[in-house]
Amino acid sequence: MACYGSKPAEFLRDQPSGTLPAAVLNGRVLGSSDGIIAQVLDLPDGPGAVCDIDARDDPRCRMLLDLERQHFSAWLRWLTGGETNKQIFVRTLDAVENALAQSKDGPFFLGNRFSFIDLMYAPFLERMAASLAYFKGFIVKGPTPYLSTLSQMDTNLHAYQRYPHLNKWFLAMEQRPSYVATLSDFYTHAHDLPVQLGGCVRLESQQADAIRADIDKNAWRHGILPKYEPLTPTHIHGTLPRLEAAARLARNGPAVARFAARGISMPGFPPVRAELADPNANANESILPTIDALLRLIVIRLRTDAPPDKKDTIISEWLATSAQAKERTAAQDAVKCLSYLRDRVGVPRDMSQPAAFALRAECNSIIDLISS
Repeated sequence: MACYGSKPAEFLRDQPSGTLPAAVLNGRVLGSSDGIIAQVLDLPDGPGAVCDIDARDDPRCRMLLDLERQHFSAWLRWLTGGETNKQIFVRTLDAVENALAQSKDGPFFLGNRFSFIDLMYAPFLERMAASLAYFKGFIVKGPTPYLSTLSQMDTNLHAYQRYPHLNKWFLAMEQRPSYVATLSDFYTHAHDLPVQLGGCVRLESQQADAIRADIDKNAWRHGILPKYEPLTPTHIHGTLPRLEAAARLARNGPAVARFAARGISMPGFPPVRAELADPNANANESILPTIDALLRLIVIRLRTDAPPDKKDTIISEWLATSAQAKERTAAQDAVKCLSYLRDRVGVPRDMSQPAAFALRAECNSIIDLISS
């Protein structure tokens, strides 16, 4: 898969096809999730030796893994095809819900026992929830009980009612720090899946359009929580996501500034298929001082507990004294660069879901102030 650009030579030496996943264990190159997990479980000091996640001896294991493959195939057919594939998908989703309902002593596929079966389902159920909301207007993942707006409850409650056991599984997984650390957001999935899958087919409907607008931009504002994307537990911890975003930005400030400065550069050559990826682009050096100053202000705002209007005073004072920012062309270029950065914050590659929401919101606040 080269949709994001060329792979490093050291990777291609082990995996000439360039495909993912890939792992080298005991000198063997493994190119499938199933194969990697099986080998890791068999390692003398692997997870099977320290916790009870190896469920290969459970009589339900084979059936559940077969169902995961069926559900994965049904999801892909509907996502990349027409509406005639919807009913097949719904039947397999109902089967997953029923399988979880059979585990009466806990939320996981084997009840209270968290196992590698949950690991096999996790990446595809996560992508399914995001992609079907975005492309089909189909809500699978219901509202987050510990932090939901009234509009979220009204909009998504039917998903929790139809798939209660699946939603309990999502909630149980989100109590595991290792899962939350790798959890992506709806926006990232919606924009990285099409190029990986060769395209996703959008359903044109009022609900689907509203969900896409919410995921793409509408929720990236101060004081506004996403209407359709359930929140993770870390949203509860008010300032922590903001501090995480500030730390990531401050730690890599010069590199992030150069990345944002691609926003007014020519596209790189050769181009890549991924819409939001351009690894061969170069920074526009002339805008770097302005972008560096704006990113420093974003860090200050992320670390400041002052209300938004007080923070706006900080940026307004800076804009009033910056000759470069007052020039209309420079201001427009700064907006393009901040928009370029905002749209390319990836989760979890760059930061967690709530931290990404905080950073995107701050970028929008600066953009609004510069544009006013």
